[in-house]
Amino acid sequence: SLENTTNSTTSLENTNSTTSLENTTRGLENSTSSTISLENSTSSTTTLENTTSSTTTLENTTSSTTTLENTTSSTTSLENTTTSTTSLENSTSSTTSLENSTSSTTTLENTTSTTTLENTTSSTTTLENTTNSTTSLENTTNSTTSLENTTNSTTSLENTTNSTTSLENTELSSIVASTG
Repeated sequence: SLENTTNSTTSLENTNSTTSLENTTRGLENSTSSTISLENSTSSTTTLENTTSSTTTLENTTSSTTTLENTTSSTTSLENTTTSTTSLENSTSSTTSLENSTSSTTTLENTTSTTTLENTTSSTTTLENTTNSTTSLENTTNSTTSLENTTNSTTSLENTTNSTTSLENTELSSIVASTG
């Protein structure tokens, strides 16, 4: 257990791991500049609450869940994941990248966000009350993108199949679609 730490790094490789950064004794409390790296893990859960400049990287994971609440300048990267869930609430300048994932769900609420999904299957992206959000989906199948009450949002879909894009109460939004 690490409480009130600065510049902390946590690395877990080939583990069935749970990493929690929140206001509990299970992880890092009110941390600054935290880095979480999980490689080749199964059933991993990462939770970051009230953090600043946090980076979470999950590679070749199965059934991973990443939750970031009230974070600033957070980066979440998931590569070659299966059944991954990423949730960002009330975050600023957050970046979420999912590559070669299956059944991924990304939820961003009240964020200033960038979301990139490449080569995904059955992906769902939800952005609520966001500002200056960018959503890019490339080579996806059965993708759903929902933007509610957003400002200056851009949605790009390339080589997608059976994609649905819903925009409600948006300002200055644009949709770019090609090949499907």
